[in-house]
Amino acid sequence: MDYLARYAFRIAITNARIVVMDEIHVTFQYKQRDTNEWKACRLTGVEFLRRFLMHVLPKVSRTSEVLTARSGEGQGHEPAL
Repeated sequence: MDYLARYAFRIAITNARIVVMDEIHVTFQYKQRDTNEWKACRLTGVEFLRRFLMHVLPKVSRTSEVLTARSGEGQGHEPAL
């Protein structure tokens, strides 16, 4: 649940973290979790969007009620969808 919590209630990337954007590339800042350092990453626009969309939850999972209901699945609880 710790892994999911990082994405369920946060914005994937803020405008302030996007440093440069041109016709082909996007450069953004990210924080290394182990060293706590800010670094820059330059990707093509297509690769940036691919990585960004990996962090978008499906529409059915966007509310905390559904996330809470799913946490009880497999434990004999009926999910309230």
